[in-house]
Amino acid sequence: MAIKLYLHIGHPKCGSSTLQQALFENRRALLKAGIGVCDRSLGLMSATSAAMFPIGYLRKLYDLPVPEAEAEVAEKFRLLAKKAAAKGLKAVVLSAENLASTRGVNLLKEARPYFDCDVIYYIRRQDDWLLSSWLQWQFKTGESLSDFIERRLQMEKNYLYRDVLEACIETFGQEKLRVRTLFRRNLVGESLVPDFWSALGVDAASMAEVASQNVSLSPNLVGVLKESPYLYDGSHDNSFSSFIGDYHAYGQAASKGRALSAATRRAILKYFFAENRWINQTFLNPDEVGGWLMVQDDSNQKPVAETVTLSGLAEAINLNLAMLREIREDVDKIKKALGLR
Repeated sequence: MAIKLYLHIGHPKCGSSTLQQALFENRRALLKAGIGVCDRSLGLMSATSAAMFPIGYLRKLYDLPVPEAEAEVAEKFRLLAKKAAAKGLKAVVLSAENLASTRGVNLLKEARPYFDCDVIYYIRRQDDWLLSSWLQWQFKTGESLSDFIERRLQMEKNYLYRDVLEACIETFGQEKLRVRTLFRRNLVGESLVPDFWSALGVDAASMAEVASQNVSLSPNLVGVLKESPYLYDGSHDNSFSSFIGDYHAYGQAASKGRALSAATRRAILKYFFAENRWINQTFLNPDEVGGWLMVQDDSNQKPVAETVTLSGLAEAINLNLAMLREIREDVDKIKKALGLR
C-alpha cells in the first residue's frame, strides 16, 4: 500500500504560516504517530531541522524550464518515498503556500507514482482575503485599500481559487480534495489547527498548541505606514514589518470598528459570486454553505479609515516609544558591561 502524501498547498494568507509552525513544533510527536514532515528541500524533517518549508525551493523550480523542473521534483519525490518507507512512516505532509498555482499543481503530479496523494486547501472569503492582502503586501507600495480593491474588481479574472481547484481535480480527482473555508463554524473544533490535525487523522489533544503566525498589523497602523512606501523594498519585503512586530502589541484587536463596510463586502462577493457558487456546489455540504458568505449589517459600527487617523498616529507614536525604550535599555546594558556611566 502506497504511503499517503498530504499536500497542504496554501492558499497564501489562509493560515499557512500557522499550520507550518504547528507542523514544525509537533514534528517529533508526528513522527511517533508515523507521519513525517517535508523540510525546505523536500527531504524529511528531523529533530534538529530548521523551521523552514520548501517555499524557496519551489520558487527556484518555477524559474527552471518545465521539463527540467518536473524531472528534478520527480526524483525528489522518489527519494522522499524511499526514505519514508525506510522509516516505516504511513504518511508525509508537504506544506507550501506557493503550490497554490496551476504551475505548482502540475509539479505535484510527479508525486503520484510514489504516493497516495490527498490535497488540503484552505480558502478565505474573498473580501477578507483582499483586506488581508492589502494589510500584508499592497500597502507597502503606497496604494490605498479602496484603490487596491477597485483595481482588483476591474480585472477580468473574477476568481481567486478556481483555477487551482480545477487543476487539482484534473490531476488528483475531486475525491482527493479537502476544501475548507476559514469560517469558524465550518472548522473542526472551530479552529484552524485542530481542523488540520483532523485532516491528517491526528488527535489534536496529543499535539502542542501554537499561536497564530504572520498576523497582519492593524488597519489604523497600516494607514500610517502606507504613507512611507520607501520603508519597504516592494510589496513582499517583510523586514520592516517583522522588526516592528517585536514591539507591536495590538494586532487586529487595535481596530475598533471595521476596515471594510458591508456595502464594500457585498460588492466584492457579488464580483466573486460565480466562483463561490461553484465552490459551494462542488465541495461544501449544506451545513457549510450559508454561514461563510453572510455579511453582517454595520450601520452601528464606527468605520476604520484606511488613511492617516488619530488612532493610527497614536499607534505609530506608541510603537516608536516602545522601540526607543528598548534601544535605551540595550545601550544602558552595554555601558554597564563596559564599565561606563
